[in-house]
Amino acid sequence: MENATIALSFSRLSDYETCPLKFKQKYLDKTYPDDSNNPAFAKGNALHKQMEDYTVWLTSDRSEPPPKMTTVTQAAVPMLEGLYKASNGNLFPEKQLAV
Repeated sequence: MENATIALSFSRLSDYETCPLKFKQKYLDKTYPDDSNNPAFAKGNALHKQMEDYTVWLTSDRSEPPPKMTTVTQAAVPMLEGLYKASNGNLFPEKQLAV
């Protein structure tokens, strides 16, 4: 196996701490079973995408209406707006950094 560089996140580090073999199979070898057809996984991804889209909208010129959100993600709007204000408008959703 050649040297691999991947972006680390809390969940990836948690996977490594829990089981280094799982981390290797999931992120390096890409042989870990795919669970993307899991309904809970799909719902979580959809909610995450809505909050990401809202964050992108917050950092835009806001000439377009805000993206549509479900009741669940609408509840996150005050938190997202607070983060936007606290960061002086410097929010970068899904910015990955390799360590």
